[in-house]
Amino acid sequence: EEFKEQVLLSNSAHTNKTESLQKWSSTSAEYLQVKEEVGNVQEARQQLSNLSNWLDEFKENQTGALPSLKKLGVKVREDRYETKFSSYQFENPQEVVDRETSIDTAFEELNQLHAKKLEVLKDDLAREEFRAQVELWEDSHQKRASELTRWQGEFRDYLETREEISDTPTAQKCLNELKTYSNNAKDQETAFFAALKALGKKIIAAEYNGLSQYKF
Repeated sequence: EEFKEQVLLSNSAHTNKTESLQKWSSTSAEYLQVKEEVGNVQEARQQLSNLSNWLDEFKENQTGALPSLKKLGVKVREDRYETKFSSYQFENPQEVVDRETSIDTAFEELNQLHAKKLEVLKDDLAREEFRAQVELWEDSHQKRASELTRWQGEFRDYLETREEISDTPTAQKCLNELKTYSNNAKDQETAFFAALKALGKKIIAAEYNGLSQYKF
């Protein structure tokens, strides 16, 4: 009877360990199936970090708690007491097998859910990195446009200014200044403005297509 009591206690411990792993697996499955809102690179990296932490915990259970459960299961199923007067072995070994199988199945499902979530979060990160790059382009475009607008204003003010000309050297100086401004205007149009338009087209055409999409 003492032997039987010990086996039943081991079986009870096996049941408790199974329930604990089942509860953890259920909570994990809920987490792995949640799609978090990711709106920037920092959030994407944080979610990947959270998933990495979960994976560490999963591996601990996979290499620690689960083997411990199965080792206990073997003891419950196979321990046997026998003398010429009586014998005893746990009556329901299949219950132990079924409990362990339920955890094996749950862990396999968690593996699959993890793979799917990892794929989604990697896509989130790639999309947000793409978005961040486009936003940098847009910021550069705005600054260049502001600089060009400022220069155009200065040029307009110059053209609208009426110089006092009383002699030939002054007239020649004004003509030289006008030539310089005109050359600058051509340089701005052929280089600066052309680059601005090219960047604008690049921004407008920018599009991310993965598991998710983004377009400026």
